[in-house]
Amino acid sequence: MLFDRYVTFSAHIEKIYKDIQKIKSYRMNSFGLKGTDVTVVIMAAKHPEGVTVTELATECQVDKAVVSRAVRLLIEQGEMAYADQKLHNYRKKIKLTEKGMATANAVSDLATQAVREVSNDISQEDLDNFYRTLNKITKNLNRLTGIKHLGEETT
Repeated sequence: MLFDRYVTFSAHIEKIYKDIQKIKSYRMNSFGLKGTDVTVVIMAAKHPEGVTVTELATECQVDKAVVSRAVRLLIEQGEMAYADQKLHNYRKKIKLTEKGMATANAVSDLATQAVREVSNDISQEDLDNFYRTLNKITKNLNRLTGIKHLGEETT
């Protein structure tokens, strides 16, 4: 019974992830952005004063090297710029340019539309329960990633 739940859960999560990546790819193509680029733009928009690559990587839950590559591309495309040229590279804050803010707003609108489409026939109560449960599952999975071997916690 529990194994069946594991298989079902894993299959659904993988399918959801792939579908989200397809939607990101399809809808973001017009901006010349990839999935990680979109995530970086959205997270950077939350920090108009600027944010470091390390902070972005943490918020995006993506490897720092992946975020660094995305930031370099976004700087080249004029979507981002350094907030302060004086600091050492790894401590420099980056922020969205005017063009980047326009992209973030457009991406936000598309994301809002996608969320509406995906949840249009689900009650608010069910959505609230789903997100509450998803949050608990995520926390439990994060706790499991700290385990060396099944049943043996790291010290």
